[in-house]
Amino acid sequence: MDWRDSLNLGIEEIDNQHKELVERFNSFLDIVFDKRVPQKERIKKLEDTLNFLGEYVVFHFNSEEAFQKKINYINYEEHKKIHENFTNDVIKFKEKFEKNKEDENLIKTFSGRVAAWLINHIAGEDQKIKNYIDKKEIEKLDVTKTYKEIIGNNLKNIFNMMFQVDIEFAKDKNIDVSNDLIIKVGVIGNLKGDIIYIFEDENAKKLTQTLTGLKVDEVDEFVKSALSEIANIVSGNTITNLSELVSGVDITPPKFVDKIDERIYSKLNVESDLGVMKVLTNIK
Repeated sequence: MDWRDSLNLGIEEIDNQHKELVERFNSFLDIVFDKRVPQKERIKKLEDTLNFLGEYVVFHFNSEEAFQKKINYINYEEHKKIHENFTNDVIKFKEKFEKNKEDENLIKTFSGRVAAWLINHIAGEDQKIKNYIDKKEIEKLDVTKTYKEIIGNNLKNIFNMMFQVDIEFAKDKNIDVSNDLIIKVGVIGNLKGDIIYIFEDENAKKLTQTLTGLKVDEVDEFVKSALSEIANIVSGNTITNLSELVSGVDITPPKFVDKIDERIYSKLNVESDLGVMKVLTNIK
């Protein structure tokens, strides 16, 4: 994961902590994917880095929350909850890791999720603090947009933020998904339906490679975990937007499915320099 200037908030203390967090997570990824290191030594390095990450995440979150309280940040409680959820995820992973330190799928799943979460949080959630400080107006939702348009807008924003690429929506273009990855996120509450994300294998590998800076040769648990978190981020942002129209709406955790019937969904064909994918929805 490469640090870029656009991730800076202009708050030296927080920016330095973000850089340290990214650097430490990169060290963790290096250990995860370095097969040259003897297994015993590798596990010890993973333990040391994981322990530091766990402690530093708490230290950083406390610092960031103290700063938010100091400036009376309007989204403080929401932001704090995001921190708490992530901290709990790290704790749960450490507990699982202690029970089975050689579970490669467990380690890769955790790594992929954290990679996507970290970039989204710094480039997305934390940038809202900067916007608040600068007294920039947050774009209001146009209530005339359809659910499909809201999802498309979130896709554009998140792909630009996380991958620095622009996407286009290709009309009436057939994209073969027969051997590819399908993720389903359910919409529940006062709106019901699904948001479906269909990635081509090459698209999946390029997205993960761009996100992490690592060479990705195959679709494994690391890639699947990163894709799930991307789907979760897009869906979560979409539901946040929809809540301005309809209250009491939530999503279910992303899950991989073998097949879906495209005929019952409204379709978005997505193209970018990183490949092609489909997003389908039938929210009602």
